[in-house]
Amino acid sequence: MTAIRLLSIAAAATAFSAMTACSDSTTGVGSTSEVSAATVADNPSSTSSPSTGGANPSTYQGTLTGTAQVQISTDGQAWVAVGQPRQVSIALASTANVTTLSADASVPVGAYAYVRLVFSSGAQASVSGQVGGTTANGTIVSLGSGQVVIQKQIQPVTLAAGTNARVVWDLNSELWLTPAAMQSRTAAATAVQAAAWAAILTD
Repeated sequence: MTAIRLLSIAAAATAFSAMTACSDSTTGVGSTSEVSAATVADNPSSTSSPSTGGANPSTYQGTLTGTAQVQISTDGQAWVAVGQPRQVSIALASTANVTTLSADASVPVGAYAYVRLVFSSGAQASVSGQVGGTTANGTIVSLGSGQVVIQKQIQPVTLAAGTNARVVWDLNSELWLTPAAMQSRTAAATAVQAAAWAAILTD
């Protein structure tokens, strides 16, 4: 009788463990939101923008290359990656070019109020045209030195379970590509940080 009782207890314990495992596997249901895309562009309001370097107009084209990743945060302290770091080629001063950094990424639900764009060391722009009166012909301008983190506090957006959202960036290079940047061959990270615009948009 004792053997039968012990066998019954063991069977009940096994069944309970199976039920618990099944319950745990569904714990995450309803706890994530979907970011359909994280994109970055450099879309000036016009093809001829005044440079911060003076009154001379800037009429240039170029490409910013590097490895970048978008991250979002509820408090500016703990960050959630939206996709993996990706090698990108971003058209500068383009009114019709958008680069996708990530698509269909799941993130925890929450009220997100911060976004950042992280460029790994080595990001650089190749620029041709006029930049505030300075002529460029494939001039290479580094994006800061080392890793560059562009962080913005935005209007908080609540991503609930099942919410579909997009993270969008505009680099506004017309504000940080200046004659001084062309001369030093480096765009100051602080200038890029100040110029960039970002938002989380829900669909």
